[in-house]
Amino acid sequence: MAKTTLSLSSAFRKYYKFGLATFGSVIAGSAVYLSVTPPVYQTSLQLILDEKSVSVSELGRDLAQVPGSTPTGSSPLANQAELVKAEPTLNRTVAKLASSAKVKLTADEIAEGLNVSLLPATSIFKLSYKSKDPVLAAAVLNAVAESVVEESVQGVRREAANVRKFLEVEVPKAKLRVEEAEAAENNYRRESGIVSLNDQTQNIVASISRIEEEERVVSTQLAATTTQANSLRRITQTQSISTGYTSVRKGQDEELKKIRAQLVSLDTKIGETRLRFTESHPILQDLIAQRDAMSELYNQQLARVSPSSASSSSITGNAATDEISQNFTTQLINNEVEREALENKLKVLQAQRKQLQTRLAQLPIRQQPLTTMTRKREQATASLQLLQTKLEEARIAEVQLVGNIRIMETAKQPTSPLEPKPTVVFILGGVFGSILGIGVILLLEVASNTRKDKYGVEITTSQNWGIR
Repeated sequence: MAKTTLSLSSAFRKYYKFGLATFGSVIAGSAVYLSVTPPVYQTSLQLILDEKSVSVSELGRDLAQVPGSTPTGSSPLANQAELVKAEPTLNRTVAKLASSAKVKLTADEIAEGLNVSLLPATSIFKLSYKSKDPVLAAAVLNAVAESVVEESVQGVRREAANVRKFLEVEVPKAKLRVEEAEAAENNYRRESGIVSLNDQTQNIVASISRIEEEERVVSTQLAATTTQANSLRRITQTQSISTGYTSVRKGQDEELKKIRAQLVSLDTKIGETRLRFTESHPILQDLIAQRDAMSELYNQQLARVSPSSASSSSITGNAATDEISQNFTTQLINNEVEREALENKLKVLQAQRKQLQTRLAQLPIRQQPLTTMTRKREQATASLQLLQTKLEEARIAEVQLVGNIRIMETAKQPTSPLEPKPTVVFILGGVFGSILGIGVILLLEVASNTRKDKYGVEITTSQNWGIR
């Protein structure tokens, strides 16, 4: 062990110049590498997939809403990250750089230096870009981020435009369906007479109750009137209204009263004359002739008052000559007229009640088709209102700049290169130079100990190489 250590120490003393030369060569090569190799700068920024995009319209929020993971396991965050390197995004970036920064890059060149990574357990993905120019690196990456956000916004606007175009076709159809439903409902209401089932039912029920109450009142009045009429008919011995009316007219007519008085006077005289003279006596015959003439006049006057009683042979007949009989007969006539009016009114009320009951029974039957029509009209109206609301929301979403991606921070111009790093290069060069220098020393030592001449006699390397 001691011999080996002594041998290595001796080797280092003899060949350290070769080791130092090797080490210096490696360090020099590192310096040359640093001077020849251009620096590469890298900058980065972060984008977030916003789950709660702010939009005036509900449709805009729905279109910008981040969907959940699909049953196949694909992540919306990963999908958005892949879209960063999609051709539309890169082409938009190229156009943006050409117009704003006056930089001409191709989509392939941008994609070559662009890198996308996902931050675990977040909705954030990180973009980084490498370039030899730090200003260009920041400009390109910011342009890429802006293009990603604009593509997200344009995607929402394209979806909103498609929805708008669809709704602009469907809304007129929905309006036509509503108009047809309203026309059918109105026609049926006119034909069936149904305006409002509840109101009409309440009104009919109230009318029936009112009519039934009137029927009870009229029935009570009719019963009282009938009882009174029967009593008056028994008192006056009048069989009919016309007979009673005739008797009253006969009793109240002044001409008839005078003629009846004259007839009564003539009958009295005739009776007295018969007691004094025979039937053939001229005085009696003259009185009988006067009575017959007066009777003829009475019948003529009676025909004027009551044609139906003109043939009555009785002087007084059924005439109500006294005031009491006339009053009772008048009451009977009034009572009969009132009773007949009450009977007619009761019949009208009963007919009205039956008619209303029939209408009330038919209302549910007529309401069934109307209910179906009303439901169709309400459904068509609700559908139209929904489509109109969505159409307005689609128009708003189409003009709004709302997306589901936003920039958390912009890319900054890098101050130090990503590669090559002088410190790392020189450290690695020193390590490799040291290892290589030691290797050269050991190789020379081994070579000096194993060289022999042509006669098999060992000679030292220093003699062979001319080292003194």
